[in-house]
Amino acid sequence: MLHFCYQTEPMLNAAPGELLDFSVVVNQGMKIEPDDVTPITMTDRQKKKRKAQINEINKNLRKKIDARKKKPVFPNFILPRYDETYFKGLVILDF
Repeated sequence: MLHFCYQTEPMLNAAPGELLDFSVVVNQGMKIEPDDVTPITMTDRQKKKRKAQINEINKNLRKKIDARKKKPVFPNFILPRYDETYFKGLVILDF
């Protein structure tokens, strides 16, 4: 895949450290005419089944989002102890 990228026009005209110039690219894409496109028609049964599938996916995503919201952001975080030893250490480091 990388070989293909290096053989494209912008890369062939590029030098190290320069920005790529995409104005050299010739539009080689397919032109699609409206007459070439046929609309997809679904029966009522297919529409109903598709809607049920979408609803199921949405429900599963909602469950995952809710579960993620309930988890603590830092589950193993322990609050530091600011005890006598801590303050003695600060005094030693500050001198």
